[in-house]
Amino acid sequence: MERAGPDAAASRRDPDGRYNDPNVEWRELIHSDPKIFSGKPVVRGTRLSVEFLLGLFAAGWSEEQVLNGNPNLKRADLRAIFAYAAESAGEERSLTLRR
Repeated sequence: MERAGPDAAASRRDPDGRYNDPNVEWRELIHSDPKIFSGKPVVRGTRLSVEFLLGLFAAGWSEEQVLNGNPNLKRADLRAIFAYAAESAGEERSLTLRR
Protein backbone atom coordinates (compact mmCIF):
# COMPACT_ATOMS: atom_id res chain seq x y z
CA MET A 1 0.00 0.00 0.00
CA GLU A 2 1.31 3.43 -0.93
CA ARG A 3 1.83 5.92 1.85
CA ALA A 4 -0.12 9.15 1.83
CA GLY A 5 0.84 12.61 3.00
CA PRO A 6 4.06 14.63 2.93
CA ASP A 7 6.30 11.64 3.68
CA ALA A 8 5.00 9.86 0.58
CA ALA A 9 5.88 12.83 -1.62
CA ALA A 10 9.31 13.10 -0.04
CA SER A 11 9.96 9.40 -0.64
CA ARG A 12 9.51 9.96 -4.39
CA ARG A 13 12.36 12.46 -4.54
CA ASP A 14 15.93 11.52 -5.32
CA PRO A 15 18.87 12.83 -3.23
CA ASP A 16 18.93 16.02 -5.31
CA GLY A 17 15.25 16.68 -4.50
CA ARG A 18 13.97 15.82 -7.98
CA TYR A 19 10.67 14.03 -8.32
CA ASN A 20 11.49 10.36 -8.78
CA ASP A 21 8.45 8.14 -9.14
CA PRO A 22 9.54 4.98 -10.95
CA ASN A 23 6.08 4.67 -12.47
CA VAL A 24 6.24 8.07 -14.17
CA GLU A 25 9.23 9.11 -16.27
CA TRP A 26 8.02 12.46 -17.52
CA ARG A 27 11.24 13.14 -19.42
CA GLU A 28 10.18 10.52 -21.97
CA LEU A 29 6.75 12.11 -22.50
CA ILE A 30 7.25 15.87 -22.05
CA HIS A 31 9.60 17.86 -24.26
CA SER A 32 10.37 21.34 -25.42
CA ASP A 33 11.05 22.48 -28.97
CA PRO A 34 11.67 26.15 -29.78
CA LYS A 35 9.54 25.68 -32.94
CA ILE A 36 6.48 24.62 -30.93
CA PHE A 37 4.82 27.25 -28.71
CA SER A 38 8.12 29.13 -28.32
CA GLY A 39 9.66 26.22 -26.45
CA LYS A 40 6.93 25.72 -23.86
CA PRO A 41 6.85 22.13 -22.59
CA VAL A 42 4.39 19.96 -24.52
CA VAL A 43 3.30 16.34 -24.50
CA ARG A 44 5.57 14.58 -27.01
CA GLY A 45 3.89 14.02 -30.36
CA THR A 46 1.22 16.66 -29.72
CA ARG A 47 0.84 20.40 -29.73
CA LEU A 48 -0.73 20.27 -26.26
CA SER A 49 1.23 22.31 -23.75
CA VAL A 50 1.62 21.30 -20.14
CA GLU A 51 0.28 24.74 -19.22
CA PHE A 52 -2.89 24.23 -21.28
CA LEU A 53 -3.58 20.77 -19.86
CA LEU A 54 -2.97 21.86 -16.27
CA GLY A 55 -5.33 24.77 -16.93
CA LEU A 56 -8.07 22.32 -17.92
CA PHE A 57 -7.68 20.50 -14.62
CA ALA A 58 -7.60 23.78 -12.73
CA ALA A 59 -10.87 24.72 -14.44
CA GLY A 60 -12.46 21.53 -13.11
CA TRP A 61 -12.14 19.15 -16.03
CA SER A 62 -11.95 15.49 -15.09
CA GLU A 63 -9.31 13.12 -16.40
CA GLU A 64 -11.96 11.46 -18.55
CA GLN A 65 -13.04 14.77 -20.07
CA VAL A 66 -9.45 15.67 -20.94
CA LEU A 67 -8.79 12.24 -22.46
CA ASN A 68 -12.08 12.20 -24.39
CA GLY A 69 -11.43 15.70 -25.74
CA ASN A 70 -7.89 14.84 -26.80
CA PRO A 71 -7.88 11.31 -28.21
CA ASN A 72 -4.11 11.31 -28.81
CA LEU A 73 -3.47 11.63 -25.06
CA LYS A 74 -2.92 8.63 -22.81
CA ARG A 75 -3.23 8.36 -19.04
CA ALA A 76 0.56 8.11 -18.86
CA ASP A 77 0.78 11.53 -20.56
CA LEU A 78 -1.41 13.02 -17.83
CA ARG A 79 0.68 11.46 -15.08
CA ALA A 80 3.74 12.86 -16.84
CA ILE A 81 2.39 16.42 -16.84
CA PHE A 82 1.70 16.18 -13.11
CA ALA A 83 5.14 14.70 -12.44
CA TYR A 84 6.70 17.49 -14.51
CA ALA A 85 4.67 20.11 -12.63
CA ALA A 86 5.63 18.60 -9.26
CA GLU A 87 9.31 18.70 -10.08
CA SER A 88 9.05 22.18 -11.62
CA ALA A 89 7.25 23.54 -8.56
CA GLY A 90 10.12 22.40 -6.39
CA GLU A 91 12.70 24.11 -8.57
CA GLU A 92 10.96 27.36 -9.55
CA ARG A 93 10.48 30.47 -7.53
CA SER A 94 7.22 30.50 -5.65
CA LEU A 95 4.39 32.82 -6.56
CA THR A 96 3.30 35.25 -3.89
CA LEU A 97 0.28 33.81 -2.12
CA ARG A 98 -2.43 35.78 -0.37
CA ARG A 99 -2.81 35.26 3.33
